[in-house]
Amino acid sequence: MKNFLLLLLMLTVSGAVPVVGQTKIDSLMASSAGLPFGQKKINALRRVAWELAKTRTQLALARQYADSIVLVAKAINDADGVAVANLYYGVINKHGGDFENALDHFGRYIRYFRAAGDSVKVGIGQFETGVLERERGNYEASLRAFQEALRINEAKGDVYATGNTLNSIGSIYGRMQQWDNAIATYRRGLVYFEKEKDRGAQANAYGNMANAFSNKKDYKQAELHFQKALAIHKEQRMEWAVVKDHVNIAALLNKQEKYAEALPIYQQTLAIRQKLPNKADIAGNLYYVGFTQLKLKQYAAAKENLLKALEMAEEIGAKPVIGDANAALSEVYTAQDDYQKALEQYKKHTATKDSVMNLQISGRLNELQVKYETGEKDKRIVLLAKEKEILAKEKMILAKEKAIQEQEALRQATIRRMYGIGLVFLCILSALAFVMVRQRIKSQRAMAEKNDELKTARFQRELSELELKALRAQINPHFLFNCMNSINQMILGGESEKASLYLGKFSKLVRLILENSDSKEISLTSELATIRSYIELEELRFKGKINYRIDVDESIDPEDTYIPSMILQPFVENAIWHGLMHRVSNEPGTIAISVANQHEHLTCLIEDNGVGRGKSTSLNEQSVIKNKSMGLKITEERLRFLNHGAASQLIYFTDLMNAFNQPAGTRVEIRIPVS
Repeated sequence: MKNFLLLLLMLTVSGAVPVVGQTKIDSLMASSAGLPFGQKKINALRRVAWELAKTRTQLALARQYADSIVLVAKAINDADGVAVANLYYGVINKHGGDFENALDHFGRYIRYFRAAGDSVKVGIGQFETGVLERERGNYEASLRAFQEALRINEAKGDVYATGNTLNSIGSIYGRMQQWDNAIATYRRGLVYFEKEKDRGAQANAYGNMANAFSNKKDYKQAELHFQKALAIHKEQRMEWAVVKDHVNIAALLNKQEKYAEALPIYQQTLAIRQKLPNKADIAGNLYYVGFTQLKLKQYAAAKENLLKALEMAEEIGAKPVIGDANAALSEVYTAQDDYQKALEQYKKHTATKDSVMNLQISGRLNELQVKYETGEKDKRIVLLAKEKEILAKEKMILAKEKAIQEQEALRQATIRRMYGIGLVFLCILSALAFVMVRQRIKSQRAMAEKNDELKTARFQRELSELELKALRAQINPHFLFNCMNSINQMILGGESEKASLYLGKFSKLVRLILENSDSKEISLTSELATIRSYIELEELRFKGKINYRIDVDESIDPEDTYIPSMILQPFVENAIWHGLMHRVSNEPGTIAISVANQHEHLTCLIEDNGVGRGKSTSLNEQSVIKNKSMGLKITEERLRFLNHGAASQLIYFTDLMNAFNQPAGTRVEIRIPVS
């Protein structure tokens, strides 16, 4: 903490612009002043505008230099120079929090140079657009822009730009809570930065990896990477980045519930950021201070800072901060017993979250449509180019033959002339035969490609239908109604703490199911987390009458083992509802789950000590309400489908017997393909 206070003192005395950086700016400004109107002057003005914008403190002066670029470019009739100025206006507006104008300038820049065929500048514009859309919370649009920039940078072999773009793509995966993808992408980018020996970019990658580890609750790795980033930023004298590192360290303390240690760091970084023009950073820092005060039960102070954060975020359209601030304000009002305002703020939080999600879904659909149309156009262009090339060669051959025949006809008598005509006729027949054969081959190839596309589309459609059925089977109305009824009974019975606990577990289970349903494959860790949540929910509802244990073979890495989502839950549900719930004994029933590795698949055993399948079937037939669960059938169809219709048996049921040959439960063995 002492080191940090010393750092803040240094920043207050020295200002926000590094001495080394300001010296570079002064040198560039001096060198540009004496240049005559021309391309060299435009290039010099561009360098000054860029360096000033990077400081984030001299944006007004940076805008003046961008204006000068336009003035000089118009004076020498340089349309490229006028278009380039849009990039600098966009960066200046972005750092100043004017996101709408920034997006407009980036769009003009990209459209101009796309029409001019300059892919390098298009890549630069797409990268800046990706950064801006990330700040606005439009993650799908941001990811599309970064991916186009990555394709361009890789194609031209730009090592630094490729690494920087990968780092930004990793940040989008982080915002979408895909932590493993984020870490893997950051590491790819770090390799490029190490090749370039770019210390500042390496620090940025370390900081991003630290945030991802923090969200995975691997706090040791998170702190290690934060310290690496901080050391480099101090070495490079990048004061604003040092402030960002301390904000990240405070966030790490918050996640470990060390709120009293985090609050003074947030407050001091806020004091520094309020001297800078970046409203997005200020709004975010205000939210962090308010949220931490909320956790420390300093409700009045928390409310004041959260309202300031909300006002500034709404002004610049920063949706992530708007949603978080509304959610935190809802908690503040709840703590102050102002339930009406708490409900209003929570509704606003939900509306913001839904709007971001709708934008992501819309962006995904548009991206798929554009990819499809672009792919089809590219195929047609390639085919037409090949056809033109073949026709050109044919015409050249025919022209040469015709010239030879005409020369021969001039030198020869009538017999020779007739021979020439016959030769021409034969060539025409050969050409026609060639065209017909080629057309037939092309038609056969097109038909084969179409059949492949239909097979692929049919496979994807059937797999999607089975996954949708599996999701419906997991969240069946009977289970939802029972859960809601149990919560209601607990509330009516005065068991508010138990009801709150039950509701928390219920919401966690539903969230896990919905998150997992978005992926065709999930890690074994995620699947087992869903199973635990489900069993604990049923255990709480049946008042501790269910025990369970889960064992995973040591040779299996659950984080790195991926299986089809929503596979195991129907079997666990079957064990509880058709096995354990019919037990007469007052002793709790037990479910044992074990996972082992066998060649190219996992073997999962689910064993219960319930009444057995025979007794369960008899009881269901006598019951007025018949339980019609389709989960097991759907799961077996999915497994067989993912194994490409293999005839071998994938699910085995075994009836367990005790020493007196009486039913003592059921064991299910499931063979699951892994990747």
